[in-house]
Amino acid sequence: MASELLDRVVLTDRVVTGDALYCNRKLCEQVMEAGGDYLMIVKANQKSLYEDIESCFEEPLSGFYAYAETEGSHGDRRERRRLWATDMLRTYLDWPGQRQVLKVESWRAVKGRQTRQVRYAITSLGTRIPAARLL
Repeated sequence: MASELLDRVVLTDRVVTGDALYCNRKLCEQVMEAGGDYLMIVKANQKSLYEDIESCFEEPLSGFYAYAETEGSHGDRRERRRLWATDMLRTYLDWPGQRQVLKVESWRAVKGRQTRQVRYAITSLGTRIPAARLL
């Protein structure tokens, strides 16, 4: 259904975001062909893609990693997010239009309970987009 919806929307100069459910080659190709960009969350259901991206951040290669961090609070909720981005897998990954991979680490504290989450993503947006904007 997502493919049909994308056919009805002007995607030129737009960024389509999605969770892991929408991280598939066909949708990413469709967005690129329509003149847009994508930023999709990658989870373990894309096993090799996920592992390649995870390895890039767990065992950093020598090269450029962009970084941004935000911290804020709302009521009794505090949150901190960190993002790392790199284009070092651009020629390695076989994924349509892929220009950067991302790691986003989030910490939340609500009423004394703390949680941490790590997510990985893939995007067709190049390094001209600053890490703070990607975050």
